[in-house]
Amino acid sequence: MTTLHIWPQGPGQAGTTSWAADRFVRARGLPVLPPRGFAASREDFADWADGRRRLLMEDFYRWQRTRHDLLMEGTDPVGGRWNFDHDNREPPPRTTILGLTGPWLPDEDDIDAEVRADLDRWERDGRVSFVGEDAPRWAPATRTQALTALAHFVEHRFPHFGPTEDAMLGADPWMAHSALSPALNLGLLHPLECVHAAEAAYRDGAAPLSSVEGYVRQVIGWREYIWSIYWHVPDDYRFGNALFTGGNLPTWFRDLDAGGEVVANCLSSVLRDLRERAGCTTSRG
Repeated sequence: MTTLHIWPQGPGQAGTTSWAADRFVRARGLPVLPPRGFAASREDFADWADGRRRLLMEDFYRWQRTRHDLLMEGTDPVGGRWNFDHDNREPPPRTTILGLTGPWLPDEDDIDAEVRADLDRWERDGRVSFVGEDAPRWAPATRTQALTALAHFVEHRFPHFGPTEDAMLGADPWMAHSALSPALNLGLLHPLECVHAAEAAYRDGAAPLSSVEGYVRQVIGWREYIWSIYWHVPDDYRFGNALFTGGNLPTWFRDLDAGGEVVANCLSSVLRDLRERAGCTTSRG
């Protein structure tokens, strides 16, 4: 059997992460396994959604909390409330940075150098075209690195996560966020590992409940809800246009370079962060 690695499952096996990848794998007669990195499977979500007139994230989140016994005291939520979002909407401080210890960052090695050389060669050959700036890698690339990054976040940044989780500072791209999304998306961390570490910090008195609940809601609530909805709706959903929008995106959006055309500082900051840290690429081959 052909070996195809769409997800780190094993030789000849693939866990698909999109409808397109699912069709690609099935067309080659390979077994399709569930993707790693999620606490609710497609079947779990389908069972939860069956017969419901509405599919609200808050309902899904409470179901996740209950079935995984997260931040629960028996059948009741810790603190008597399911959601502390009202406490996590503080504006950013009147400073340029939050002033916290920065996130854990890896040291690049020979593999990083080889990958960078390959990407440079492919660009010279016209096989890909990159948008953005080359920069040192900031995301974990191994299981050990991911666990180190998680422990660093819980110890140094997590207690401050909640209050300003929805805020932005132009000069502080990290603030109190975990920067663990790549590790979760690559299957280097399981979401239940992250939320159990968060709950342990609360139980140990090392983090306030508002920060812990906010983080748990983002990881096993919002992230998994959006992922599950993607698979729950029909494949042709992507062709829908409920708002009847038309026209092309402006070139500055495609090139991640707003220049002086965008007056909204939040949008120009996001474009700058994508340009400097996201490592975007467009295939030409």
